[in-house]
Amino acid sequence: MALVGFAPFLLIHVLPQVRKWISPSPVGTDVEGRQADKRLKLVRLEEVIEAIGQAISIVLVLWMMFGPALGPKRLYYLGFVPVIWIAMRQGIRRVVSGLLVFNLGIVVALRIFPAPLDC
Repeated sequence: MALVGFAPFLLIHVLPQVRKWISPSPVGTDVEGRQADKRLKLVRLEEVIEAIGQAISIVLVLWMMFGPALGPKRLYYLGFVPVIWIAMRQGIRRVVSGLLVFNLGIVVALRIFPAPLDC
């Protein structure tokens, strides 16, 4: 499961920089130049508030899925809500980051709130 969550993050965020660093000649300079222009734009307050809301929704969903408040209910389907929200609003670059955070959050939540033995 870790490979499924980590591989898209590497492909989207790390591999283009590695390819640019390794390649002796410019590869796709027009596309990469436009991506660099996108990264340099100013961040608006609405975007920051939405990103904070998305992070809070991931934490809240993890707490609802694994926390002790709701007991042994299996509400795993709630994990789709913040992922779809991030995908619809920000696209693939942010959703792979959100999935990585979500997967790491599942590991931490299972460490804090271990699964009952009767499952």
